[in-house]
Amino acid sequence: MRNVLAVLLAVVMCLGVTGCVCSVDPDDGTSTGENAIVAVIEADFEDTSWKAVSIDPKDYGITDDALKSVSLPEFHDYTLGELTAYYLHTDGAGAEGSSEVLYERFMEAPNAVLAYLALIGDQKAIGGPSGNDTAADELCRAIALADVVWHDATEEFDQILVKCKSVYPDGRIAGILKRLEDERQAAIGHL
Repeated sequence: MRNVLAVLLAVVMCLGVTGCVCSVDPDDGTSTGENAIVAVIEADFEDTSWKAVSIDPKDYGITDDALKSVSLPEFHDYTLGELTAYYLHTDGAGAEGSSEVLYERFMEAPNAVLAYLALIGDQKAIGGPSGNDTAADELCRAIALADVVWHDATEEFDQILVKCKSVYPDGRIAGILKRLEDERQAAIGHL
């Protein structure tokens, strides 16, 4: 009798647990049910254990000589913080190389890059087209331009933006997503 009761209890508990996850239409743009769980799981697997959130290369041990060096570092070995600081303080081949790797990081782990950009906040970038843009704006421009100029405006980039906008409908990250989208459209318009 105890075995039958134990089996019945296990069945009831399993039904209760499976009933907690409701299925939704993946095309309806909501972030509930299984879609929300997938979004949370994907975000959990992205590394966000930064030692510092800074745009100053010195905070990462990147010297002025390294920024001006003719031989470029191996950007794939850089942390996200090092990569963004390097990009924001160099130009020419260094900026191109670091922006390409920044684009790759966004494509591989968009939640981590978006979170980092949000944490940078309103820190001003030195340089850039306007000279007055925030670091996050400059980095959004770099990511969007890389997609358009070097990768021919990929459909995958569009899909990432759509998915992230459903996960982050408002707040600072939603603003960053809007900036990415605007910068991308501007770049497409200049082709």
